Amino acid sequence: MDEERGFPLPSCSAAIVGAIFIFTGLPLVGFAIIGGSMLVRFLANKELEWREERAVRKAVASVELDDRLRLARAIIRLGVLMAAADGVVEAAEIAVIRRFFLRHGAPPEMMLWVDHQLAEATKGFSVDAVLAEVNRIADREDRIVVMMVLAEIMAADGAIDPAELAALYHLGAGLGFGPDEIPRILGIEDEDSGPGEDRVAAALRELGLEAGASLAEAKRAYRKLAQKYHPDKVANLGPGVAEAAGERMRRINAAWATIQEAMG
Repeated sequence: MDEERGFPLPSCSAAIVGAIFIFTGLPLVGFAIIGGSMLVRFLANKELEWREERAVRKAVASVELDDRLRLARAIIRLGVLMAAADGVVEAAEIAVIRRFFLRHGAPPEMMLWVDHQLAEATKGFSVDAVLAEVNRIADREDRIVVMMVLAEIMAADGAIDPAELAALYHLGAGLGFGPDEIPRILGIEDEDSGPGEDRVAAALRELGLEAGASLAEAKRAYRKLAQKYHPDKVANLGPGVAEAAGERMRRINAAWATIQEAMG
């Protein structure tokens, strides 16, 4: 704890030598030795911090934003917004967002960039600008994946605050989703929607089709989505999105199975 506050303890040898001088009648010399050791260690710690800061600045300065990183940055910013929905951004909530990237294999150099983006996000940003950027670089299916990632961040602490849920719906609206779509997208709607045509209509909506679409149309839509969510196709969406895309593909497969059973 002392070192984290910037007040390191003296080295063992300095403490021993200093104590000897103190107890042999030369307290000024003893305290000088102990204090000098603490100062040296303090400066060494500061030098390490300065080097780390320079490394971060160098790494961040060398990053050229492509759409993959812009989408990752948007997820970070919107994730911070989620964390702040209850009025304060806790360190533990920021840690949840970092673990999200780490869990999905972000390399050390990427984590330097993530930490920088987290720090920048806590200073404030234009939510409308972030949503506009996502809408510009991501189509509807990609925005569904973003919503799934945000929901994972929201629920990462095991509890969903009503304010966070309201924030999710607000962001969903900004990404073009109505309040009736969001539960279905996130898989939290009542799945016992009844037999027959209602289930087929819901499955067709999952494939982006209107109720009454033909089996041939459903097959084309399914093939298009299956190709879109192939692992090689979602890699460009950034760390963490691949798993969410896999969940999206699971729902698409389930919808196609329902359609085949009812219309095949």
